[in-house]
Amino acid sequence: MARALVLQNSPLEGPGLLAGLLEDDGHELDIVDARRGGLDRSGFGLLVVLGGPEGANDGLPHLREEESLMRECAARGTPVLGICLGAQLLARALGAEVRRAPRPEAGLYGDIVPDVGDGPMEGMPSPFEAFQLHNDSFGLPDGAVRLAHSGACENQAFCAGSAVGLQFHLEAGEDMARSWLEAAARAGDMPAGRAAEEAGRAAEAAGRVGENMGRLYRNISRGLWR
Repeated sequence: MARALVLQNSPLEGPGLLAGLLEDDGHELDIVDARRGGLDRSGFGLLVVLGGPEGANDGLPHLREEESLMRECAARGTPVLGICLGAQLLARALGAEVRRAPRPEAGLYGDIVPDVGDGPMEGMPSPFEAFQLHNDSFGLPDGAVRLAHSGACENQAFCAGSAVGLQFHLEAGEDMARSWLEAAARAGDMPAGRAAEEAGRAAEAAGRVGENMGRLYRNISRGLWR
């Protein structure tokens, strides 16, 4: 069984729907709190870097360690998947800039448009739905292929070799999305009424989001990672 190193940057942001897909695909998940540092540099066949509340440009040691590890993995051809903050760190690792997005996104969005009709995006609806929770966005690394965009975010996904970055959260099922929205309301980052409304929308879309997560994962794992 291949080991997948999963780096978690927040206790609220785990692998979610992705966990079952990885395990069904023969991966043994090793979920590590990246904030503790001292990350393994080898001994795994897949690196997954999840989201978190920090910005990719923040000068925190654990973020620079994650970025360095992603750069090493990409250079040696070890598959990498970065989600939200993880995608921004991957873009930085490959030489692109991360900057403030034109406007923040928080909640369920149905305006993500694939830029390619095959490969990782084969069979994906156009547009498709996913949960979003970010203030920043990434530029495209040199040589990378943009996979998706939206009206609010020029770059929603990219691939560079066997490395893939996703700004959106297809891994976030109904329960995970609700927990994030409740946390945002408690912190005063979102009105409680809007958080409840977005939680209802996430619940209604949960089946479609799960189907899209499975389709996208299979496309990536059977294409870029084989």
